[in-house]
Amino acid sequence: MFMEAIRQKLAIGTNLDKVQREYHAYLGFYLKPRPIKQVRVAILAQGRTGSTLLESLLCSTNQFQCNGELLSQFNSPFQWKIVSPFRYVGGLSRLSESNFIFHIKPYHLTKEQGISLSQFLKQIASDEWKIIHLCRENKVMHVISNIIALKRGNYHKLDDRKENFLLEIDTQDFVKRVQNKIQYDKLERECLRSLEHIRVVYENHLENPRLHQKTTNMICAHLGIPSGPVKTNLRKINTHALRDIVKNYDELERCIIENGWGYFLP
Repeated sequence: MFMEAIRQKLAIGTNLDKVQREYHAYLGFYLKPRPIKQVRVAILAQGRTGSTLLESLLCSTNQFQCNGELLSQFNSPFQWKIVSPFRYVGGLSRLSESNFIFHIKPYHLTKEQGISLSQFLKQIASDEWKIIHLCRENKVMHVISNIIALKRGNYHKLDDRKENFLLEIDTQDFVKRVQNKIQYDKLERECLRSLEHIRVVYENHLENPRLHQKTTNMICAHLGIPSGPVKTNLRKINTHALRDIVKNYDELERCIIENGWGYFLP
């Protein structure tokens, strides 16, 4: 199955380096034993929950090297469906001599790779991966964060320069976005119900930079590895009150309250 898929990718002119990496991952999965003391971590999180931040903090302890979104068709070296996501990440981890970490969004599997989130999580859990479930409780601000990122054309901020922006929000689209976040959150919880995992909440563990060290220490203790001083180049994008950045704030506020989400308002 794997060799046939590789041949098909070569036949359509897929970049040879990309094909070789996937092929080597499968060889690693089947031929190379996993390092005995290796700790492997998968961060499950929707976009705009702080997954890149969390991975960078854990990597700053020198216990991991960042691998990012390995299963994304857009952010990984691959622009196609990976033949076997489970064997692919497993093989890459076996080819590494150190601990291994990556993060995954649920729709990388359900939409881009076309496989079951539940099945994938059960597979990696049975293969002794450690799972971190990172979520954002405030779905209103979660969607606002998405809209801001699209507005500025970049999802990450690496400097302390203050940014100003004014949003005019389509409330019908906003409702659909919030409902989508809620549905994915339910899916994630259901898939993880019977699996051991570490739960990290953005608002409680990452939003305030002063909590970064404590959060990292907690996770490392759970993983059974040493922690260390943490740092990150990532900066919070929005430091303004919601009222100050939304042009049609009164309309948005009514929409939020009418849909029963008033408790998300600051």
